[in-house]
Amino acid sequence: MVIEENASLKHHNSFGINANAAYLSAATSQRELVDALDFADAKRIPVCILGEGTNVLFTRDYPGLVVQMAMTGVELDHDSARVKVAAGENWHRLVETCMRNQLHGLENLALI
Repeated sequence: MVIEENASLKHHNSFGINANAAYLSAATSQRELVDALDFADAKRIPVCILGEGTNVLFTRDYPGLVVQMAMTGVELDHDSARVKVAAGENWHRLVETCMRNQLHGLENLALI
């Protein structure tokens, strides 16, 4: 797990706001996520869990740890029409994957 100090969030939010986080880490596995949360707990700092940064607006520097969810993957179960999605998966690509695989229902939520 890599934790960057005083990290720019400019490339981690769709508005391109140049706020900084006291700490920034990308979790590529459940273990890295747990380690990052343990780090924040030990330092007694707040945590912001971040996906692709499309539903967040940083208006000032963040005083804690920002964890970018970098876990990706999609598992399709056609028999039960269930989809298991990792936390860092791109939403639009997920909708497209479901449509390509005849798993309908998410198409109305594309590009939101």
